Amino acid sequence: MSLDAIELGLFSSRITAVCEEMGAVLRHAAFSPNIRDRLDYSCAVFDAQGALCAQAAHIPVHLGSMAYAMAGVVS
Repeated sequence: MSLDAIELGLFSSRITAVCEEMGAVLRHAAFSPNIRDRLDYSCAVFDAQGALCAQAAHIPVHLGSMAYAMAGVVS
């Protein structure tokens, strides 16, 4: 499957929107003030091999540990 630049841009925007929606649902459902009020969370989508596909613009510092966590999940 090959994508041209427009299709790739649309796909990228859609998958990033999924991450943003994950964050909105997490924030709405959270009991913790760290999540609900301080927005201290991150959301991302990974592929089957554990590679990062998209991330939301929450707290990117969390993404550094997510790669190692995903490597453990995949193996």
